[in-house]
Amino acid sequence: LAGWFDVDFKGSKKNPAGTPVVLSTSPRVGITHWGQQAFFLHNPVHVSRGDTCRVNMRITRQRKNDRMIDVVLSLKGTLAGASYEMPPTLYHVE
Repeated sequence: LAGWFDVDFKGSKKNPAGTPVVLSTSPRVGITHWGQQAFFLHNPVHVSRGDTCRVNMRITRQRKNDRMIDVVLSLKGTLAGASYEMPPTLYHVE
């Protein structure tokens, strides 16, 4: 599972940006000093056309270093006609 983020810098109500700026780490926008993140699943999930997969992601800052994050991922869906569920799994992202 791959992940990236976009951030909209619009200023504040008191001091709005004249021109909003978007910081994107998407692989579609080219190289930045930010990176994408790969989340390797303990049990690979093979998804085919017609399958459904809902990903729930909870992101929190790590207590020891607020520049690092903890990510909890869970998956639910239907794969090859059968229900599938991956319990919440913790990833430490540094």
